[in-house]
Amino acid sequence: MKKSLTISLLLLLLMATTAAIFYTKLPYYQFMLAIAGIAMLVMPLFKGKFVFLLAMIGILGVGAFFTIDAFVNTVNNGVQVSYMYLHLLMTAFFLLYWMVLTYVQAISLDNKALRERVQRLEKYDPVVKVLTTHEFVDQAKIIYSGTSRRQENLCLLRLNIDSKSARTKLTITEKLGEIALQSIRKDFDLVTHTDSALYLLLQNPKENGVQIVQERFKQKARSIFNHVQFPFSFQELPITEVSQIEQSIKGAR
Repeated sequence: MKKSLTISLLLLLLMATTAAIFYTKLPYYQFMLAIAGIAMLVMPLFKGKFVFLLAMIGILGVGAFFTIDAFVNTVNNGVQVSYMYLHLLMTAFFLLYWMVLTYVQAISLDNKALRERVQRLEKYDPVVKVLTTHEFVDQAKIIYSGTSRRQENLCLLRLNIDSKSARTKLTITEKLGEIALQSIRKDFDLVTHTDSALYLLLQNPKENGVQIVQERFKQKARSIFNHVQFPFSFQELPITEVSQIEQSIKGAR
């Protein structure tokens, strides 16, 4: 709340400063407005200390421009005062805009951190009803430790969703999520999804166990998808290192 109020006040001051540059119509005011416009386009492309560095370059550059112009053209005292006043306004503009960008970027980082924290706290996807990727990876690490200790097999079954439409992908993912939850062993296996795939972590599958899960999937899918060819394909990945699970999911996001 405080940051939002601060940004609002800074924006008002920034607008007032820009208006002052325009309405005073001092020498080179149009050139200064052009510089301000370029700064507003360029400075947001940078972050942190680089934004402040650009602001300082702008302030020093404008000051150098007026100093050189006054020296070369030997302007009178009245024009020099106008230069000083316009330079003061440009200094205020650069500093205010730097402060606005700093606050906006800070809020953006806070929101990103908050979203990541919420994602970590959430265990189940609210739409597809399977584990979130963070929860899936966390539980997979625990399962991997157990299967490694017991010298059991662990397999990651990926269902690649064959659709270019984001809405169609989501619909297919929802249906596949329902099938997956009906096809796995509830207390042993895990399910999650990304934008382009569904993942099943099968714990110590028996001989042909992965193929049995695939066939079970196809049987249930036939009653849902009225296609000659299923809108998904299987990819089997035996797990020998826990990092394979995380890398596979991160690569599909």
